[in-house]
Order: sequence, then structure tokens, then C-alpha cells
Amino acid sequence: MGLTNRSAVWIAISELYLDTELEESDYARIASIIFENKFSIAQAKRIDRDEVFPILQWNLFSAAGVWSGFDEKWLVDRISHSIQNKSRLKQLLLGIFYFAFSWMHVNSWQRLAQAYEHVTK
Repeated sequence: MGLTNRSAVWIAISELYLDTELEESDYARIASIIFENKFSIAQAKRIDRDEVFPILQWNLFSAAGVWSGFDEKWLVDRISHSIQNKSRLKQLLLGIFYFAFSWMHVNSWQRLAQAYEHVTK
């Protein structure tokens, strides 16, 4: 998969980090982007854990977080840079943080998986 495919998925998944309530139509659109870029829902979850979460986790904890959307160029640049500079220790710590705060995303990933099922039929 090329960077273009991956960056489209990064941008779509970033909506899970916005300080807003997503509608079913949002989940359907995100699921469509994942499917159209030839990723499974399991692959998308790994992309979230390993690539998107390290950059956007701060927005989950902010009282006045970003709600209107992340700048796409900034997001792609930050994730690309993060991937190039990832150490094993940083990867381990981020895995622990992702697991510890996974409760914040459980509902979103369940709804996204359901939307993905509809897209693939």
C-alpha cells in the first residue's frame, strides 16, 4: 500500500479523535475510505494504534480539544515523521498508553466495524 492510501486512512481515522460526537454517516464514510484504500478493519486498528494515536492522543484528554478537524498536511507530516523516528522503547510505551486508554475508543471501533461490514457487502 502506498503512502497515498495510508494517508487517506490516517485522515479518516483522525476523525475518531475529534472532540465531537460522530454520526452513523460519519462512520459509514470512514469505513468506506478504509475499504476503498484496501485495508481491513483489523489493519485500520493497527494503523490507529501505531501511527495515528501517537500523534493525536493529546486531543482525547484536552478539555477544549480540536473539534473541527485536523489540518491534513500537518497530520500527514507528523505521522510520517513519527514513523521514521520510532524507537522500540517509544513503540512499547505507546502500546501501553493505547491499551490503557482503549476504553475511550471501544464504542467508536465497534460502530466503525459495523459500518465496515455494510460497506463490504
